Amino acid sequence: CFTMDSYYDYEREFSQLSAEATRSIGQLANVRGEQKKRAIRDVEKLVERLEYTFGDMENAARNSGQVSLQTNITESRALVLAFLLFSAHHPFHLLSI
Repeated sequence: CFTMDSYYDYEREFSQLSAEATRSIGQLANVRGEQKKRAIRDVEKLVERLEYTFGDMENAARNSGQVSLQTNITESRALVLAFLLFSAHHPFHLLSI
C-alpha cells in the first residue's frame, strides 16, 4: 500500500540517485583501466535503481489520486529518459578504457 509519505520517500531517493548518477557520469572521463570498468558498472547499477525507484514513485502517485504528483512524475520521467537516452547513445561499455 502506497501512502503520501512513501511517495515522498521515493522522490527523495530518486533525487539522491539522480545526483549520484550525474556526478558519476561526469567523473567517467577522469578514470582509466579497471577503475573505469568499475565506475561504468556502478553507473549502470545507478540507472537501474533510478528506473526501479521511478516505478515506485509512479505507483505511489497514481494510487494517491493527487494531480499535483502527476506533474512531479512527468518531470522525473524526463530525467529517467535523459539517463536512458544518454546510455543508449553513449553505451558505457563502449567508452574508451
